[in-house]
Order: sequence, then structure tokens, then C-alpha cells
Amino acid sequence: MKANSIIAVVTGVLLMSILAGCGADPTPTATPRPPEPTPTTAAAMPAAPEPAAMSLADKIAELECDREVVGTIVRCNNFFTDYWPVVEEALQQLYEEAMAEESGEVINWGFSPPNQAQQGAFSDAYPGMKVVGQGFQFGTSAAIIAAQKAGKVEADLTGGSALIWRPAYKEDAIDTAVDWGSLGIPAEFLDPKNPGMVFNNMGGHVQWYNASALSEEEVPTSPFDYLSEEWEGRVASSIRFFPLGMAYTAIKFGEERTDEIATRLIDEKIVTIVENPGALVVAGEYDVAWPSTERALYNETLAKFTGVLGWEGGGTWPGHSGIIKGAKNPKGAMLYAVWQNFDPEWISTQFSDPNLPPSRPYLGIPTWPDRHIGLQAILSKLDQDWYTVEDSDIVDEVNRLTSKYRTMITGG
Repeated sequence: MKANSIIAVVTGVLLMSILAGCGADPTPTATPRPPEPTPTTAAAMPAAPEPAAMSLADKIAELECDREVVGTIVRCNNFFTDYWPVVEEALQQLYEEAMAEESGEVINWGFSPPNQAQQGAFSDAYPGMKVVGQGFQFGTSAAIIAAQKAGKVEADLTGGSALIWRPAYKEDAIDTAVDWGSLGIPAEFLDPKNPGMVFNNMGGHVQWYNASALSEEEVPTSPFDYLSEEWEGRVASSIRFFPLGMAYTAIKFGEERTDEIATRLIDEKIVTIVENPGALVVAGEYDVAWPSTERALYNETLAKFTGVLGWEGGGTWPGHSGIIKGAKNPKGAMLYAVWQNFDPEWISTQFSDPNLPPSRPYLGIPTWPDRHIGLQAILSKLDQDWYTVEDSDIVDEVNRLTSKYRTMITGG
């Protein structure tokens, strides 16, 4: 054997011995595949971040009124479904701020003071808060202006018909910078002619009739139809509502024609001015109370003793709320105003408790105005142009005409 061959054999034997000693398998094997990911492996992956919660301002910005236009009133049919949950959140924040920053007491000056039921329900809804106030009727603006001029602001909140608060507004006694929209109140509920004022309820003229004496079809729906001998001594009204009713009649039909109507109604003893016309209609002493207010015989009509109808020439007026300039408790005042006029639980309580005066909700909200028989009589006629809707442009004229017709029946 040649030397080179011997060396090659020996080298091969030595190499195999080394590999065997190291535990290597000289037989080639397949390379194993990496393991498939398991659910446990996948769960260990970082989770996607949660989307940031929407701010209150963003929630308010997304709200949009489901509009229904009735006459000059815009109704938001989604107010309670879409708006109110956001408003409640805003009110909770406002409540906490009012409790931390203010006295917890709200002082309201208006036509009437807050009644006992309003005071109790507000304190129950927002523990630690309370509302008090005074009723100045048509002297409300004068009281606010006098307090402002004396440099002693004694109240936080005012409102009612523009006849009540408009003089104070013109004297710059009401805060025009208040942003009710920041609480989620629809823009449709804000008075565009009077910044800082929010609509909150609705009042107006109707006529109530004795259901035992008359059917609905027998009751006139125009003031001219009362100018007949057959109505002599059958109609009652009040020192407050007859002059106001004639004022709106004059706005619709003209002052000259209304002067004649008003004179004949009184001189021919068709309309008798009494202290409580509604009660006398219920008692059967008169057949009709006209002009009258939308809630005078509310419960009696529910009980079928009386009926209610709108009439052509009547007026309807939105109530307002506004914060008095220099108020010490503006946040508490805003809280009370929104709760009092829009909280569905409080509105429901007023409709369900016969011992409470019936709520007069703003016609812009859904459901409740349709359940108010007096407001429904007005609402059903708005599209027929029967009613003049009061705004600040006609307040001075309404005041002038009301004074004129009051003088006509009082003689001075």
C-alpha cells in the first residue's frame, strides 16, 4: 500500500472517532420548523390604546336639533333623548362649582316667587342648594333697576314674559354674556334678539267654556262673533286679561277695529269684568271665560267640567330666564333655571300631582306641551296664524295698548 493511501485511511478513522466522541450523528437530519404562535403568545402582544373619552364640550358640539317648525316656534324633538343626558352632565359640573364657589342660595326675582314645591324639589335634586325669592309682578324690572342704581344687587335670577324683564334688559341690568349653550341648551332655545336670555316656558290666551252649557262647536273662535245679543251676560273676563287680550287683538286686527270691539263688548254687557271668571264659569254663572290664561281651568277641563279653545287674535308669550348683572350666585342661578324649566322628572311631577299648579313647558320641547291642554289649544292654531307670538320688538306696543284698554274699563 502506498504511503499516501495509508495516511488518508488513518485520517478518516481519526476524524470519525472525534465526531463520535462529541456525540454528533453523522447521519443528516431535517431542520425543525419554528413553532406556530399560540393564543397565549398572541395575548402577550401589547393591546391597542383605548380611545380618549369625549370632553363635555365635544359632546355639546355634536348635538343637532331635530327641528319641527310650528308657526314661529322651533321644536327640538330629540331634546330629551339626545340633549338632556349631556345637559345633566353639564349641570352636575355646574352644581359642584356652585357649591364650592358660591353660597348655595339662589335669589329669584320675578312675577311670582318660587313656590314651596319648587323650593323642595330643587333642594332634593341638588342637596345643599336652595332657592328663595320675591314676586314683584309687573314691577319686577323696576325693582332690579333700583337695586342696580343703589349699587346693591340683591338677586341672581329673573325672567318671565318680556313684559316683565325687558325694561331691566334695556337698562343693562341683565348679563348679556351668559352662555346657556355651554350647558347643552339648543341654540333654538336662545333668544336671538336678546343675548343672554333663554326661553323656558310658554303662556298665552285661550277661552274656557262650561261643557254642560255649550258644545265646542257653539263657542266663537273670533272676537267679532261675540258681537251678538245672544252672548249678552254670558262671558266673563278679568281686569288683567281683558286689556291684555284686546292689546293682542289690536296688533292682529288693527287698533281702530279693536277699539270698537272692546267698547261694544263692555257697553253691551257681553263681557263682564270679575275677579275670578274661571270659578264663575265652573259654577254655571257664566258660559265662557274669555280672554283668559292657558292654565286657569286646567284641572276642571281634565275633569270634563269645562272645555278649552284657542281664539283668533290671542297672544302667546315665551317665558325667559336671565342672570342679573352682578349676581353673587350666577352658577347656582343657571343651575336652578335649567332644572326648573327643562328637567323631565320635575316636569312629570308637576303633571302628575293635582296639588301642584300645572307646568307650562316651553313649546320647543317635545311631549309635554302636547299633554298640556291649555298649551295644546294654542299650539294647534300657531300654523293658522291665529296667535301673535310676543317678542321684545312688540313689548312696548303691547304695554301701551294694555294700558289703554285697562283705562277703558276702569275709567281712569
